[in-house]
This record gives sequence, structure tokens and C-alpha cells, in this order.
Amino acid sequence: MKKKLIIIFCGLIVCLGQGMASHAQTQPAVGQDEDFVYESGGKRDPFWPLVNKGGGVISYDKDLLSSEMSLQGIMVGNDGKNAAIINGIIVKEGDTIGLYVVEQVSTGSVTLRREQEVVTLTLNKEE
Repeated sequence: MKKKLIIIFCGLIVCLGQGMASHAQTQPAVGQDEDFVYESGGKRDPFWPLVNKGGGVISYDKDLLSSEMSLQGIMVGNDGKNAAIINGIIVKEGDTIGLYVVEQVSTGSVTLRREQEVVTLTLNKEE
């Protein structure tokens, strides 16, 4: 009796396995649905990275104007690699914030470039 139950159970597993395999073959593979278009609804695409290769936070706010940027802090490294905090985002030289590229981070200011426009943000020191 036990042998019959084991044989029936094994046969059932084999049949279910074949049915699942044939079902999997009829489903399109992930990424092959060419009709799909992501509708952002004005928000960031969730598949875009949040951090660049250097560890800086990527800002996708392309409408950010230089007049809206506030330099909140500068961190000076012993190795000459400085970082700045602009609008709460930590940036280093080469990072982007909005449409601007961080060109230089010095002890009291940050220089940003957008095509031919150069903007210098200075750190307001409280006394």
C-alpha cells in the first residue's frame, strides 16, 4: 500500500512539474514585452540609480535653478577630496545637482557649471 501511494505521489509531482514547465514556456520572458511604456506621472523612474559610482547622491530635479541652491556646508578632506552639502545633498567634484556639474569644492565656496554658465555658491559664516 505504501509503495502505491509513493508511486502515485511521485507521478503527481512529475505531472505538476511538467505542467508548470509548459506554462513557464508560454509566458514572455522578463524584459521582452516591447509594448510596455513606463508612465512616470511626474516622478522619478524607480529603476534609476539613487547613488552614482563615486557614492554621491544623484539629483534628478532638472528644474533646479542656481538661485534655489543653498550651500549648507563644506567638508574638507586631508587627501584634497572635498565635499559640499547643497540643499541637503552631499556632492563632490564631478557630481551633478539639477543641470549643474560640480566643478570645484574649496574651503569656502563651490563652483558649479551648466554649459557656459558658471555659478559660485559661497558658505555663509555665522558669527
